[in-house]
Amino acid sequence: MSLLRSHRRNNLKIRLQTGQYASRRLMRCRLFLRCFVGLSMTSKTDGDAKNNQSNIEQAADMSVATPWTRRAFLAQSALGAAALGLWGVGGCTPPMGSEQVGDGGGKEVDTRPPIALTKGPYLQLMGLNEVRLRFETQSEDGLEVTLHQAAKEVAKQMSQGKLQKIEAAFPADDPSLERRDRPGDYAVHEVRFASLKAGEHYEWRLSRRGGAVEEGSFRAPAAKGQPFRVGWISDTMYPQHEKSVQLLAGKKPDIVWHGGDIQYQTNFLDTWEGVFQVFEPLLRKAPMHFCVGNHEYEGLDEFEIFYTRLLGGHGDQGAANDYHAFTYGGVRFLALNSEEGVDKDDTPQMKWLKDELMKVEQSPDLMYAVVGFHRPYYTFGRSKPPLGMRALLHPLFKQYKVPLVMSGHNHSYERFDIDGIAYVVDGCGGAIGYNPDEYLEEFKANAPDEVAARRAVDRGFGCSLLDFDPKGTLTLTHHEFEGNKEVDRLVIPKA
Repeated sequence: MSLLRSHRRNNLKIRLQTGQYASRRLMRCRLFLRCFVGLSMTSKTDGDAKNNQSNIEQAADMSVATPWTRRAFLAQSALGAAALGLWGVGGCTPPMGSEQVGDGGGKEVDTRPPIALTKGPYLQLMGLNEVRLRFETQSEDGLEVTLHQAAKEVAKQMSQGKLQKIEAAFPADDPSLERRDRPGDYAVHEVRFASLKAGEHYEWRLSRRGGAVEEGSFRAPAAKGQPFRVGWISDTMYPQHEKSVQLLAGKKPDIVWHGGDIQYQTNFLDTWEGVFQVFEPLLRKAPMHFCVGNHEYEGLDEFEIFYTRLLGGHGDQGAANDYHAFTYGGVRFLALNSEEGVDKDDTPQMKWLKDELMKVEQSPDLMYAVVGFHRPYYTFGRSKPPLGMRALLHPLFKQYKVPLVMSGHNHSYERFDIDGIAYVVDGCGGAIGYNPDEYLEEFKANAPDEVAARRAVDRGFGCSLLDFDPKGTLTLTHHEFEGNKEVDRLVIPKA
């Protein structure tokens, strides 16, 4: 795998080829037409105004490092100047960031346009009482983030981010796509809030200058004995993943856990830009943690440029980029990278896993561990189970009384009962469906005990919920978005 990743780093970078386009003048003309049409159709509602502004910013591909705005562009032409004069007529409000008079007393206000967010905001857990909020922009300028509890401001910070040149683009040959990953200079901003009260609800507020505000909320990690809900979603591909995300958002999880294959560059409409757009209903309401899947290694230095840069270090502080852990409500969640480092007993990840399981067993504050990763150990679907990994890890899970192991990769739903451990395959987030019985006949002939151990199977798109009650009972349910129906349920009492 390391040789493969090195080969991808050296040979699969794709740079923006500006020579593919007729001329910068032609692109400016196209942009002007988009801006002028967008101006004539601008709605008075805040939501429409935000959408129009976003579309114009995305249209300006030729100058990624310096995003264009409608006002900045129109101001450069005589027709634009005339168009600007239309604002204010009939009670229309000038766009955010335009020059304004402050309070009538001549006091100047910040007239700079709001800084566009290119990804996020999104939350992730960093410890028992700490979360981080991240977002990406094309500016190093810090933005103010405030934290509120019961309508009272409890913390305020300025974000910090450093620009980094990103040369990868996907798709490389179509700059008009709305969800395209564009090359340019990007800064991942971060703020951290610590000393949170266990199980309490908080609201965050991000000010983007000029009056633009982004808002969201989350629940701080619950204490042992407090009920909570985790949502599982995996293998999310356009277009079905949007409905799976909406279904899960409607279930109001306290945490979201993604099982890997976050997007698919085999589908030109699947991009990292699109991930953060589609997942927005979840990202603004709960911390979200991601396992690594095989499609996170598809080239363009994708693992380093996107997964590590945007998500790396989530979970307890000091965690590795590609595997991590966090605690919530007295349960330890272990997110492994099944793509490498789990096929031998002495790898860093295996040593880390053994240490984590031992700590769970010895801690009076932890009830048990739940494990999640991408490739399933028990399945009859399209991709056969990695038997080497299974031989190493199943004995550990059995020894330390792990009640549940979640995975994805095969685009279907299966649940097995193996030595009292529930092994669940849920890769139903939206990727093209697989036949969960593809190798069933082979297993009937060679491993009939495994066939008898499968307790549930389904092919519909959707997600799973893990509900934990105060006594430590874990209730697993699987849901399809078609008809919003529950198709499987398992209650696992605390051992």
